[in-house]
Parts: sequence; C-alpha cells; structure tokens
Amino acid sequence: MKGQSYIIEYILMFGIAFLIFSTISYIFYKQTDYISSRMGMGTAKIINRAVAGDMIKIFTCKSCSYIELYPDVPQKIGNNFYNITIENNVTVKILRYQINTTSLNIDKTFDLSGNINSNKKIKVEINNITKSIKVV
Repeated sequence: MKGQSYIIEYILMFGIAFLIFSTISYIFYKQTDYISSRMGMGTAKIINRAVAGDMIKIFTCKSCSYIELYPDVPQKIGNNFYNITIENNVTVKILRYQINTTSLNIDKTFDLSGNINSNKKIKVEINNITKSIKVV
C-alpha cells in the first residue's frame, strides 16, 4: 500500500506543477499580446495622421495640378504589414484593428479612392484638375 501512495503523490505533484506552468505561460502570452497590440495601435495612429497630414499640406499649393506624394512611413508595424485605404477618410488596418481619421471634409471637394498594402512603396496621387486623391 505504501508504494501506491507514492505513485498517487507523484501524479498529483506533476498535475499541480503542470497546472502552475500552464497558468504562468498563459499570463505571459496574454501580456505580450496586449502590449504588442497597444504599440501597434499607437503606430497605426501615427501612420494614419502622417498620411492625412501630408495630404492636407499639399492642398495649400494652388498652382499645382498633379502631385505625387510618398509618405515617409514604416513598412511594417511590429512584424506585420498593414493596409491603407482612402474612402471618405484615411483608414489604417492591421490584423484585426482598424484606425480611422476624419478627412476634415476633404471628401466634399475631392474624390477619395485607393487601397494599398504596406509591402509596397506607398504613393498618394493628388490631381487638382479632376479633384481626385488616390492611393497607389
């Protein structure tokens, strides 16, 4: 009977140790995921504001008819590519998150269109003659 109690004791100790290890691993995983998503959201907001800000700066040029703009933004956020869409506003999508910015009523005077993934060089085309803005 003494040998059986040792076996049961070892099985219980192994189960408890495995449970503690699994719990600690899950906590570290969730903490890492939370921190990376917060940093990704912050970077996406900065990219969003940079693209919208560059577009707004171009509108001050009244004599310019066609402008190609290459925003200086990073190619990746963390280890992930992101997507920039311009339709009624500037939208940056990364993984399951989406960051929108107001277009400051640009969509009332300009036709906004375009969608690009950040694995390519981002180019914004502004045509003051046809009143259109495209992301290519």
